Amino acid sequence: MTARLSVFASRGLRPGTVTGSALTAGLALLVLTAPAPAAPPAIEFLTEAENPTIAAGTLVAHLSGPIDMSVVDAVRETWTERGTTIDRLLLDLDSPGGSLAAAEAMVALLQDIRREAKLDTLVRQGAFCASACVAVFMQGEQRTAGGASVWLFHGACV
Repeated sequence: MTARLSVFASRGLRPGTVTGSALTAGLALLVLTAPAPAAPPAIEFLTEAENPTIAAGTLVAHLSGPIDMSVVDAVRETWTERGTTIDRLLLDLDSPGGSLAAAEAMVALLQDIRREAKLDTLVRQGAFCASACVAVFMQGEQRTAGGASVWLFHGACV
């Protein structure tokens, strides 16, 4: 509060005045409406070797952030190198979506994976699945969504 008062005082404004209140409201509006910087995509792969609570034969891929071609490439590379003991992919999603091209590439990759293994998708309680993430989520044989997960559906823009 002291820093805020000193900013007003240096400009000859008081928070209780109309001018000070308008300035405060305007700054708050700018902060609230400014777009948040996009987080870089992150994908983490886990098996029972890293986490004993993961079922044997399952590869968990936790995706947080946008779906882009680097994510598609990481899933393809990890799945290709998984070995013969992995026969299930659990894709754990928390994503604002991504480009149409990346979504199409990811869907095609997941359809290939489903031909040879079980594919399940998950959006945890409190996680976000928007735009391209929804198309990826729908590729799971078993699809699980947390009750307080957040979703955004819209038409494709080409």
